[in-house]
Amino acid sequence: MQIDESRVIAVGIAAWSIALVVLVAFHKRLAHHHRTWWIWTALAAIGLGMWGWWLVRRRIAARHTGRDPDKPA
Repeated sequence: MQIDESRVIAVGIAAWSIALVVLVAFHKRLAHHHRTWWIWTALAAIGLGMWGWWLVRRRIAARHTGRDPDKPA
């Protein structure tokens, strides 16, 4: 099955971004229940998603140019 990995990652980043906005909106309630780490979880997921997206885009570009993405240019 052929899928566009970068699109899947972009959807995941968008979902975590929405979750981050919702969590920030409820910051006081989260702080009351000692759950502010949820905000950091969303930020970490966005950051890892961006890194993964960059890696996938680099691999796709390398595939189109016919070079190995793991070797320096």
